[in-house]
Order: sequence, then C-alpha cells, then structure tokens
Amino acid sequence: MVCSVYAVDFKPSQETKIKISPDKRPLPQTIHNLKVMYPTDGQICVINTGYSIIWLTNLIQNYGYVELELVWPDGTPAGGVYPVTNNGQYNWYPDASFWDESVRCKEYRVKVYTHDNKYHGLSGRFKIGQTYSKCP
Repeated sequence: MVCSVYAVDFKPSQETKIKISPDKRPLPQTIHNLKVMYPTDGQICVINTGYSIIWLTNLIQNYGYVELELVWPDGTPAGGVYPVTNNGQYNWYPDASFWDESVRCKEYRVKVYTHDNKYHGLSGRFKIGQTYSKCP
C-alpha cells in the first residue's frame, strides 16, 4: 500500500498534525535504470565534432533500438527524439544551431530510453560550444 500526506496543520502554539491516507492511484510500471557512460559531467562538446554517446546494453539486449533525446539537466526535453540501433554507442555531431545565443554553452544531458519507457538513463551534464575555450 502506498500512503500520501494530504494535509499538514501547523501553528506555533500547537502540535503538528499529519493526516495520512491510502493512495488509491495505481502504481507506475517498474522503471529500470540504464547506465549512460558518455557524455560525462563537465564535458564540453565542440560544434561539428563527433562525440560518442555510450550506454550499457546488458539490461536491454532484446530491444532492437533505443531512443536518444537531448534534455535539460532536470530531464525535461530540450531537443528531438532519435531512434538508434541498440548497440551501446551512437556517434553524434552537434551542429551549428547550438551556437545560437539562446542555447550556447548551456548544460544538457542525453536521455537514453526504450520505446516502452521501461528502461531509461541520463548522461552526465555537458555543454556544447564553438570551441573548447568558448564555454566557461
């Protein structure tokens, strides 16, 4: 049984009261974490230079492909979703669109996941810049 906290009534002169009620929502599907090896935290990717996105395939050997998605550090979408062969590696070339002022040198992550969302993982936080020295 899953429980949720529904209300907290706090006044400095009284005790804190917490009402706990059973949560009747169905439990979500089990999500299994994938290990995404690259890109790593702090890496700077240079525009038009190839970089490997690498993930472990031991948990997802029966999947023919996985989805790759460029996301913000909190996991929310920042770019498109791309289906790729599930061989543990994809070579990616960030293009010149990442030099636009609105996205230049921002932090990103790569999300790797299966089409049924049972398995997913996030890379480390990295930046995309025009050169290695142009991202603080």
